[in-house]
Amino acid sequence: MEGEGTVFASAMGTILQKNLDVGEVLVIDTDSLVAWEDSAKLGIKRAGGCCTCCFGGEGLFNTTITGPGQVFVQSMSIQKFKNALKVEAETKRAERKNKTGQIGGAPLAPDADDMGREADVEDSEIV
Repeated sequence: MEGEGTVFASAMGTILQKNLDVGEVLVIDTDSLVAWEDSAKLGIKRAGGCCTCCFGGEGLFNTTITGPGQVFVQSMSIQKFKNALKVEAETKRAERKNKTGQIGGAPLAPDADDMGREADVEDSEIV
């Protein structure tokens, strides 16, 4: 983008603004990059071996930004946000299920033994 005016960018979490010096390299997750100046050079770097790629959750490559230039990085990508919401929703669903015996339903009916004991107590209290 060039010129003067207002720019709207979509990002999530904490936004970090970093001014890179000449030759300074920032290695980040690709989903974390929001914006950078033309003077900064964008590149990629292998994140590790096959095991890191398959089991580390980071993928095969990271993004590199080499200064000079201004860079904006977000702490939470939209995919990380979706995953966090999914985990939270599943946790809440499991909590509700543990309390009610079914998702979003009424509490479980008491066992027949419990009902019999309640009836015995009620009958013995009648004078």
